[in-house]
Amino acid sequence: MLSSKPIKTFFTSRYVFLLLLPVFIGAAILLWYSPPGIKSIYPPCPFQHITGFYCPGCGSLRAVYQLLHGHVLSAIHYNILTIAFLPVLVYEMFVLPLRFLAEKPLPHLLGNKIKPIYILVIILGYWVLRNVPIEPFSFLAPHL
Repeated sequence: MLSSKPIKTFFTSRYVFLLLLPVFIGAAILLWYSPPGIKSIYPPCPFQHITGFYCPGCGSLRAVYQLLHGHVLSAIHYNILTIAFLPVLVYEMFVLPLRFLAEKPLPHLLGNKIKPIYILVIILGYWVLRNVPIEPFSFLAPHL
């Protein structure tokens, strides 16, 4: 029987960070020079295209594009949830390799078993509310 320990060791090591960091930097450079829009290289949201409703991620690419260019308010108009969770995701991306480099425990923001449930409730609530066409909920819809 094959052991999954080498696979788990690889995915909990700094190698994953070293492999993913150039991917994120490359994606940021691509996004910097290729704005999402009507004629863009990015595919449309399949959920929105099929159902006509916005998913929790709709507008997030445009929000990150605006954030990269320093337009925080515009980024918030596209997807406030992405902007709210971005610092947590960036922090978590850097905590994993730093734990191995520093060889001491660093706090995880998403480490508690209850917190992912709260995050899921927030995402599902956001998903529902941004599709309600009544103010103030209509402000959660991306301004595409």
